[in-house]
Amino acid sequence: MPARAARLRRRRWIVLAALAAGAAMPTTTAAWGDDAGAKAAPQRATVAADATRVGSDRVVAWATRTEVRARGATGRTAGVEVHSARATPPTAGGPRHRRAAPPRPVRRPAERCDRRGAQTVGRGVDARLFTLDWGGDDQYGPNRSVYACLLGRAPRLLWWMESGAQPTFAPVRFAGGIVGFGLSVADAMCLKVLGTPECTERTVASYDLRTGRRRLQAHVPRNPVALAVGARGWLLWAMPADGTVADGDLELWGLAREGDGRAVPRLLDRGPDISGLRVWQDRAAWTRDGVVRETALR
Repeated sequence: MPARAARLRRRRWIVLAALAAGAAMPTTTAAWGDDAGAKAAPQRATVAADATRVGSDRVVAWATRTEVRARGATGRTAGVEVHSARATPPTAGGPRHRRAAPPRPVRRPAERCDRRGAQTVGRGVDARLFTLDWGGDDQYGPNRSVYACLLGRAPRLLWWMESGAQPTFAPVRFAGGIVGFGLSVADAMCLKVLGTPECTERTVASYDLRTGRRRLQAHVPRNPVALAVGARGWLLWAMPADGTVADGDLELWGLAREGDGRAVPRLLDRGPDISGLRVWQDRAAWTRDGVVRETALR
C-alpha cells in the first residue's frame, strides 16, 4: 500500500507539472526548457486513466495512453513533453519524436529519341537514325544535321551538312549501340554548274550511338548494295564491280581497325551472287553461290 500511494503521488506531481507548464492534452506535443536538464536521467510515467482527481481540481485525460516526461533532478522542471495516442507512439529505446521519411527518388521522364520535324532514314529494334533540316537558303535548300540515338536516350549529333547537300542513306544497319550505313552526298551547286559524277561523294561509316563518335569511315567509288556492321564498328559491304549490279559481279570489302590504329579497306571476295553478310567480333561471313564463307577482318 505505501508503494502504491507513492506511485499515485508521483503521477499526480507529473500531471501538475504538465498543467503548470501549459501543456495541452491530448493532441499536442510540446517541449520547454533548455537542454541542460538532459544531463539528468529522464523520469517517465504513463497515465492510463479517464479521470484523475488532484485536490479539488479534476483533470481529464482524453487519450487512453498519454505519456508525460519530466526532466530535472530537483524541484526545478527542466522540460516536459506530452505525447498523445493519436500520434505515433515512441518505440522502446528509440527517439521520442517521429523521424522524417526519406525523400522519394525523382523519376525523370525518359529522353525521347526524336526531334520535331525529323525525317527517319533508318530504324532498328532499339535505335534510330534521322536527319533534321534547318536554316539554309531558298536557292539550294536548308542545312541538314544527322542524328542517331538509342530509344530512351537523347539524340547524338553525328555531323551536319551545309545548304545544297543532298544525302542518300542506303543501306542502314544497327548492331547494339553501333550504326553503320552507306552514304552518298550530292552537291547541288556542283551539279547545277558541272553536272558530272564527281559532284557526288560516297562513303561507308560506323558511329557509336552512345557518344556520337565515329568509329570507322572509308570512301568508296560506288554505292553499296549490302552492308553489315559489328558491335566494334567494323564494316562489311558489297558493291557493284562495274558500275551496276546488272553489269557483272559484286565486290565484297571489309574494314577493320588494325593493331596500329589504321583502318584500310580490304577486298575479300568477288562474284555474281554475294549475300548474307554478317560481322561478329573480328570475323566476317557471307554466302556466295550457296556456300558460306568466313574470314578474319584484320
